[in-house]
Amino acid sequence: MRLFEILEKKELALNTSIFNFGSMRDKQILNIVLGRIVSEQDMEDAYMKGYNTYRVEGQVYPALIQDNVSITEGTLVHNLTPKDLDRIQYYEAGLFGTEVLPVYTKRDDEPKYAQVYVKNSTKVKVLDEEWDFEEYQKNIKPYVKEIKEWMEEYND
Repeated sequence: MRLFEILEKKELALNTSIFNFGSMRDKQILNIVLGRIVSEQDMEDAYMKGYNTYRVEGQVYPALIQDNVSITEGTLVHNLTPKDLDRIQYYEAGLFGTEVLPVYTKRDDEPKYAQVYVKNSTKVKVLDEEWDFEEYQKNIKPYVKEIKEWMEEYND
Protein backbone atom coordinates (compact mmCIF):
# COMPACT_ATOMS: atom_id res chain seq x y z
CA MET A 1 0.00 0.00 0.00
CA ARG A 2 1.36 3.41 -0.93
CA LEU A 3 1.88 6.13 1.64
CA PHE A 4 -0.88 8.40 0.26
CA GLU A 5 -3.37 5.49 0.45
CA ILE A 6 -2.49 4.91 4.11
CA LEU A 7 -2.81 8.62 4.88
CA GLU A 8 -6.15 8.76 3.06
CA LYS A 9 -7.47 5.81 5.11
CA LYS A 10 -6.26 7.44 8.32
CA GLU A 11 -7.98 10.71 7.39
CA LEU A 12 -11.23 8.84 6.71
CA ALA A 13 -10.91 7.09 10.08
CA LEU A 14 -10.61 10.46 11.82
CA ASN A 15 -14.06 11.34 10.56
CA THR A 16 -16.06 8.14 10.75
CA SER A 17 -14.79 5.04 12.59
CA ILE A 18 -13.96 4.18 16.19
CA PHE A 19 -12.68 0.92 17.66
CA ASN A 20 -14.38 0.20 20.99
CA PHE A 21 -12.52 -2.21 23.26
CA GLY A 22 -14.00 -1.27 26.66
CA SER A 23 -17.31 -0.08 28.06
CA MET A 24 -18.63 1.19 24.71
CA ARG A 25 -18.11 -2.28 23.27
CA ASP A 26 -21.40 -2.98 25.05
CA LYS A 27 -24.15 -1.87 22.66
CA GLN A 28 -26.39 -0.56 25.46
CA ILE A 29 -23.60 1.72 26.70
CA LEU A 30 -22.74 2.83 23.15
CA ASN A 31 -26.38 3.76 22.48
CA ILE A 32 -26.58 5.76 25.73
CA VAL A 33 -23.35 7.61 24.95
CA LEU A 34 -24.43 8.44 21.39
CA GLY A 35 -28.02 9.24 22.37
CA ARG A 36 -29.30 7.08 19.53
CA ILE A 37 -29.53 3.46 18.41
CA VAL A 38 -26.54 2.33 16.36
CA SER A 39 -27.51 0.12 13.43
CA GLU A 40 -26.05 -3.37 13.16
CA GLN A 41 -24.73 -2.45 9.68
CA ASP A 42 -22.49 0.16 11.29
CA MET A 43 -20.88 -2.29 13.71
CA GLU A 44 -18.53 -5.21 13.16
CA ASP A 45 -16.40 -7.45 15.33
CA ALA A 46 -12.77 -6.43 15.16
CA TYR A 47 -9.46 -6.76 16.95
CA MET A 48 -6.16 -4.99 17.46
CA LYS A 49 -2.76 -6.63 17.40
CA GLY A 50 -0.16 -5.78 20.03
CA TYR A 51 -2.48 -4.25 22.65
CA ASN A 52 -4.21 -5.49 25.78
CA THR A 53 -6.82 -4.07 28.16
CA TYR A 54 -6.00 -3.52 31.82
CA ARG A 55 -8.12 -2.48 34.77
CA VAL A 56 -8.08 1.13 35.89
CA GLU A 57 -7.92 1.75 39.63
CA GLY A 58 -11.37 2.45 41.09
CA GLN A 59 -13.15 2.15 37.73
CA VAL A 60 -15.12 -0.43 35.77
CA TYR A 61 -13.64 0.59 32.40
CA PRO A 62 -10.22 -0.44 31.06
CA ALA A 63 -7.20 1.26 29.58
CA LEU A 64 -5.60 0.02 26.38
CA ILE A 65 -1.88 -0.67 26.75
CA GLN A 66 0.53 -1.57 23.98
CA ASP A 67 2.44 -4.79 24.67
CA ASN A 68 3.33 -5.98 21.14
CA VAL A 69 2.04 -9.54 21.74
CA SER A 70 -1.65 -9.50 22.76
CA ILE A 71 -4.81 -9.38 20.69
CA THR A 72 -7.61 -7.12 21.93
CA GLU A 73 -11.16 -7.92 20.85
CA GLY A 74 -13.62 -5.11 20.24
CA THR A 75 -16.16 -3.54 17.95
CA LEU A 76 -15.45 -1.29 14.98
CA VAL A 77 -18.18 1.33 14.67
CA HIS A 78 -18.55 3.09 11.31
CA ASN A 79 -20.40 6.14 9.99
CA LEU A 80 -20.20 8.21 13.13
CA THR A 81 -21.34 11.82 12.82
CA PRO A 82 -19.48 14.85 14.20
CA LYS A 83 -22.12 14.97 16.97
CA ASP A 84 -21.46 11.29 17.78
CA LEU A 85 -17.74 11.99 18.04
CA ASP A 86 -18.37 15.00 20.27
CA ARG A 87 -20.59 12.93 22.58
CA ILE A 88 -17.91 10.24 22.80
CA GLN A 89 -15.28 12.88 23.63
CA TYR A 90 -17.57 14.19 26.39
CA TYR A 91 -18.01 10.64 27.73
CA GLU A 92 -14.24 10.09 27.81
CA ALA A 93 -13.94 13.24 29.99
CA GLY A 94 -10.44 14.13 28.84
CA LEU A 95 -8.91 11.05 30.45
CA PHE A 96 -8.46 9.32 27.12
CA GLY A 97 -7.48 10.77 23.76
CA THR A 98 -7.59 9.30 20.29
CA GLU A 99 -4.92 7.85 18.09
CA VAL A 100 -5.54 6.46 14.62
CA LEU A 101 -4.38 2.85 14.71
CA PRO A 102 -4.72 -0.25 12.54
CA VAL A 103 -7.68 -2.49 13.36
CA TYR A 104 -8.54 -5.83 11.81
CA THR A 105 -11.93 -7.39 11.17
CA LYS A 106 -12.80 -11.07 11.31
CA ARG A 107 -13.50 -11.08 7.57
CA ASP A 108 -10.43 -9.21 6.34
CA ASP A 109 -6.69 -9.39 7.14
CA GLU A 110 -6.12 -5.98 5.58
CA PRO A 111 -5.86 -3.32 8.32
CA LYS A 112 -8.52 -0.65 8.57
CA TYR A 113 -7.66 2.56 10.37
CA ALA A 114 -9.87 3.80 13.18
CA GLN A 115 -9.79 6.19 16.07
CA VAL A 116 -8.91 4.37 19.27
CA TYR A 117 -9.13 5.95 22.73
CA VAL A 118 -5.86 5.58 24.61
CA LYS A 119 -4.80 6.84 28.04
CA ASN A 120 -3.57 10.43 27.95
CA SER A 121 -3.93 11.53 31.55
CA THR A 122 -1.84 10.95 34.66
CA LYS A 123 -5.17 10.80 36.54
CA VAL A 124 -5.70 7.31 35.10
CA LYS A 125 -3.86 4.73 37.21
CA VAL A 126 -3.59 1.48 35.30
CA LEU A 127 -3.36 -1.70 37.37
CA ASP A 128 -1.29 -4.74 36.50
CA GLU A 129 -4.46 -6.79 36.04
CA GLU A 130 -6.15 -7.61 32.75
CA TRP A 131 -9.70 -6.30 32.25
CA ASP A 132 -12.39 -8.83 31.37
CA PHE A 133 -15.29 -7.71 29.15
CA GLU A 134 -17.56 -10.62 30.13
CA GLU A 135 -17.03 -9.91 33.84
CA TYR A 136 -17.76 -6.23 33.19
CA GLN A 137 -21.07 -7.14 31.52
CA LYS A 138 -22.14 -9.22 34.53
CA ASN A 139 -21.80 -6.15 36.78
CA ILE A 140 -22.91 -3.39 34.42
CA LYS A 141 -26.27 -2.36 35.89
CA PRO A 142 -25.05 0.34 38.35
CA TYR A 143 -22.70 1.70 35.69
CA VAL A 144 -25.57 2.06 33.18
CA LYS A 145 -27.38 4.39 35.58
CA GLU A 146 -24.20 6.41 36.14
CA ILE A 147 -23.60 6.79 32.38
CA LYS A 148 -27.21 7.84 31.74
CA GLU A 149 -26.86 10.56 34.38
CA TRP A 150 -23.47 11.67 32.99
CA MET A 151 -24.73 11.86 29.41
CA GLU A 152 -27.89 13.76 30.43
CA GLU A 153 -25.54 16.64 31.29
CA TYR A 154 -24.17 16.73 27.73
CA ASN A 155 -25.20 19.91 25.90
CA ASP A 156 -25.58 19.75 22.12
